[in-house]
Amino acid sequence: MFFSLGQMGQWVFDRFLIATGKAMHFLITLGVASLVNLILDPVLIFGWFGFPRMETAGAAIATVVGQFCGAAAGIAVNKKWNSAIPILFRGSVDKKSVLDILRIGIPTFIMQSVVSLSGILMNTILQAFSYTAVAVMGICNRLSGLATIPINGINCGLIPLIAYNYGAKKKERIYESIRVSFRYDGILMGLVWLALSLFAGPILILFNASETMMEIGIPAVRIFAFSYFLSTLGLVYSTVFQALGRGDYSMWLTLCRQVFLPILLAYLLSRTGNLTLVWISFVLAELLAAPVAFWLMKRVDGKLLQDLP
Repeated sequence: MFFSLGQMGQWVFDRFLIATGKAMHFLITLGVASLVNLILDPVLIFGWFGFPRMETAGAAIATVVGQFCGAAAGIAVNKKWNSAIPILFRGSVDKKSVLDILRIGIPTFIMQSVVSLSGILMNTILQAFSYTAVAVMGICNRLSGLATIPINGINCGLIPLIAYNYGAKKKERIYESIRVSFRYDGILMGLVWLALSLFAGPILILFNASETMMEIGIPAVRIFAFSYFLSTLGLVYSTVFQALGRGDYSMWLTLCRQVFLPILLAYLLSRTGNLTLVWISFVLAELLAAPVAFWLMKRVDGKLLQDLP
């Protein structure tokens, strides 16, 4: 637990930068941690420059040292360029601040835990077809991580914009920020959808796909690519809810999109024996979650934004 303090510290100070709209400075802390890790890896793994040869243990030590260096860089960067959040270390704890953090953080913790569990359940459903189907699902999950990098970057910038304007009671600027985010997220995810649809085969070849995997994987990648495009709505609204302090709304929307609906639909459609319908369940989940997103946004409009000038 102690050795994870560097990683946790880096996360905290990185979030300070993102929350105050200085996301570019986050690259400094990330770069320091990665560079230190990159330099120390061969030194400690192979025992260069008089260090003992530690192999796997050396790689682990290099990672931990890099994380502590990243945390130290985070403190330095925040002190120099982020005057909006003064860095003060003291023994007393502000209970109200802790409760506010937990109110937003606990739903995220629950959401991430349940989403991980849903992966296990989905693999169980797919094993009834073949282990190749499970492997294809793993590839699509990796592609999802890559596909959503641009939209996650835009949404990181959206959080401080909405939070600042909510504090300043600028309702129209909040709506404008949401509209701009939808516009550019939609364009980017549309391009991702097009690229994955056109190059599904060559992408699978990068994973040394067999003939069977190609047969299963090409339609799967194309269907998932469409679901990534549809996920724009849910991702943007989840970000909006977080920025307005409604982590519970973000949690329920994400659980609907990524856990409850996909698992239920995949199970029901798997009873047909048609694997393609199981992939389509992710598209249906995004479509069925859209009314939930609109309903939650309507509640936000009525409770939080209605009285803003």
